[in-house]
Amino acid sequence: MTVATAKKLEKEVKELKREVAVLKAAVLAKDLGGKRAITLNVKDFDDILEELDPEFQKSLKAAYREYVKGRMVTLQQYLKRR
Repeated sequence: MTVATAKKLEKEVKELKREVAVLKAAVLAKDLGGKRAITLNVKDFDDILEELDPEFQKSLKAAYREYVKGRMVTLQQYLKRR
């Protein structure tokens, strides 16, 4: 993760945007008062939102219960059935 002061952000916004978009780096912005913001690439942000979605969490729990009961197939088995 990159840590940037407000001054660095002002000078290097273009490079930091490239780091976030291309290199998938997170950028933590801070100043003398402490941490102020974090910048993530859009895909990482979408992933976080998806993980926080209650319906998604419900489906994960249901899938885990099925797994524990042994109701699962391997990828190879699934592909053979398609």
